[in-house]
Amino acid sequence: MACGSMVPTQLPTWCFWSPEKRLAGAVLAHALIEVRDHRTDPKYRRLIAEDLAWIGTNDAQKPYSFVRLCQLLNIEPVWVRETVHRWMADAPAHPWKVRTTVTPLDAAPRRRRVRGPKAVLRTVDQAQRQLAD
Repeated sequence: MACGSMVPTQLPTWCFWSPEKRLAGAVLAHALIEVRDHRTDPKYRRLIAEDLAWIGTNDAQKPYSFVRLCQLLNIEPVWVRETVHRWMADAPAHPWKVRTTVTPLDAAPRRRRVRGPKAVLRTVDQAQRQLAD
């Protein structure tokens, strides 16, 4: 709400898609969002590989194949594949090297004995220096 009134973009919209078309859109959106958001996460490696294989197939026989969903939603499959390819090309080579890590206190550099929590949160710079050593 802007100053007590609603702007047109805040108004609720009604979707005239059939339930089948909404399900098809949700299936396609889920796969694309999963690839976009988790492409660098090693935990999702298998799921991303499955999604990429599904996106890469040209099979139009199965009801929920990538090509059939794109046809149903009037989306160009080649454009979607190019977008996914750009996402994958932009992914860092080793994303785990730039994450903040938690290490045991024994592995932390010692200056003096500190009583307190059993783990130390390392910054990205500290983690990168440790990996470089």
